[in-house]
Amino acid sequence: MNFNRILTLIASLIFISIVAASAVYVVKNGMRPAMRPVSPEQRNNERPDYINLGQLRTSTKKDENGERSVIVFTAALSYDTTDLELYEDIKTSLYRIKPIFTDYFKAFTKAQILEKGELKTKSEIKQKINMTLVHGKINDIFFEEFQYID
Repeated sequence: MNFNRILTLIASLIFISIVAASAVYVVKNGMRPAMRPVSPEQRNNERPDYINLGQLRTSTKKDENGERSVIVFTAALSYDTTDLELYEDIKTSLYRIKPIFTDYFKAFTKAQILEKGELKTKSEIKQKINMTLVHGKINDIFFEEFQYID
């Protein structure tokens, strides 16, 4: 029984010490809010100029010989950085945007993609992405890496 009283006394002293130290800290430093309001201008500075989708990998449609080409690419989306709703819309839609790229390339052979060229390919993908977004439209698509692996 004596041992339990000693443990209770030690636990009480530790608790009182913690409360006293916290009170002294608050008196000295004052209460500080965990988060402070941030203006849209400040938040804009925290957003990147483009959203990188990372490296994606897909294959093309089979050509007349029955062969596919593997495409490895890194894509990024350019958008209006002053539009917070658009930024959040893009970030929450990435799970829908990435398959737009891979599904697009699966629908064409390597020859068809090369024939279309980069501008038309980007324009068609951009149109499909913009149809999925609710709060605006992306400005452009950048391919930072684009390789065919035959």
